[in-house]
Amino acid sequence: MNPKSKRDKKGITVRFDDHEMQKLEELAVRYHVSSATVLRWALQALVEYVGINGGRIFLPLDFSNFLPPVSRGPEGDKGPRAKK
Repeated sequence: MNPKSKRDKKGITVRFDDHEMQKLEELAVRYHVSSATVLRWALQALVEYVGINGGRIFLPLDFSNFLPPVSRGPEGDKGPRAKK
């Protein structure tokens, strides 16, 4: 499969409060990835969650019964590389 070119990607601007940004950056550091990758994983998980729940979002989100695939990262990523 060919890797996506830059033209295949779109960007958005998202504003976070200080606390949210701190949490996002902490996750990125923990998994040795960019904050954009953490957001991409979160979006992928949300899309799967909605699919599992018949197209509905139930708030607050409950991922306790959610079994993610081994690698959550986009193609080419090797998933989280946290230190154990």
